[in-house]
Amino acid sequence: MSAIVVVTTAGTEEEANLLAEELVERRHSCCVNILPIQRSVYRWQGKICDDSEYMLIIKTLESE
Repeated sequence: MSAIVVVTTAGTEEEANLLAEELVERRHSCCVNILPIQRSVYRWQGKICDDSEYMLIIKTLESE
């Protein structure tokens, strides 16, 4: 079994908390770190966007 780290973002703190709790509850992850709000600048559908997001660091197994 190989351990991996998955990084993703959520648009709100509530969304980040729900995702983290669900992943741990279902045993898809042993631990999820939620980093405080950050600013993300990115291109989406031809436009430059500037939004706030929460970063999730998900510790899991490759098989999950």
